[in-house]
Amino acid sequence: MRGVTNVPGESNLLIGGGCNGKPGAGAPGEHPSNFNFYSVCSLVLAICTRRDLNPVQELTPTIFINAFFQKGKKVMEGSEATVTPQVLELIPVWHYFKFNAGRILLKLSLISHLFMPGFFIVFEGLDGSGKGTCIKLVHEALLKKGFPKEKFLLTAEPTAGYYGRKVRELLKQDIGPKVNAAQFLDLYVSDRKEHIEKVILPGLAGNKIILCDRYKYSTFVYQQLQGIPIEKIRSLHELMPVPDLVFILDIPAEVALKRISRRKSLESFERRDFMEKVRAVFLELKGTFPQENLVVIDASKEIPAVKNEVAGIIENRLKA
Repeated sequence: MRGVTNVPGESNLLIGGGCNGKPGAGAPGEHPSNFNFYSVCSLVLAICTRRDLNPVQELTPTIFINAFFQKGKKVMEGSEATVTPQVLELIPVWHYFKFNAGRILLKLSLISHLFMPGFFIVFEGLDGSGKGTCIKLVHEALLKKGFPKEKFLLTAEPTAGYYGRKVRELLKQDIGPKVNAAQFLDLYVSDRKEHIEKVILPGLAGNKIILCDRYKYSTFVYQQLQGIPIEKIRSLHELMPVPDLVFILDIPAEVALKRISRRKSLESFERRDFMEKVRAVFLELKGTFPQENLVVIDASKEIPAVKNEVAGIIENRLKA
């Protein structure tokens, strides 16, 4: 199942706790420990998919339980929770929801991707590493393998939206790469939130295979090198969708610069000393995100070899 960027503390937040919603001993706070915050969210999410319900004003304990049996069980398939009528009688799920409704409903749209059937693939690396070319060729290769054209959604960050345009304007300024760090971070995160809402989540809900040129990993690399603490960056990405597969296309900075200089003028981040640091931090991302599926690809190889390697990995994952 697709994950979310970790939120410290939430995974241990248990259901229950009488009228204050906090865990505690005795009715109504008694509960099995394998129900946590995300379990509750998944139950409420199942209910909120019923278009005939207003989840805040019309949801009652009876409707909650009935809807759980109808839809919640499917959502919870594969979880640790054992769902039986007896368990529901013992767990005050409704009490937890009642006193935490605002917080739960606020986050439902951000965790809804956990239950979406699509496949989210991200391509990262230095400018000039061949991300755009790789996406194009891999897309073509998968089409030849028989995957239907309508199954794919190709996208990129920064987007063509308001915040993405602001990012591009800032990148064109002839300034040092450590200038405007906070502004860059704000613009990239705002652009990403809009991208998730308008493109990525609808694509996943539509069972698309999403091929995305850059995502949160670039922000963790570039803005960290601009001096933004990694904890700050991580906090701004809480509950954002975690891709099913991430390719880090790795090439030496000097090779990347040669490729870039042949097609455009250099931007503020495209200076050799800075790009060498960028490459090093990209290669550290597997340690930064140990539970995410990051694959480093030697992108200095011939283009057909890179394309075949990436397409083969994707095909195997999609058919698994």
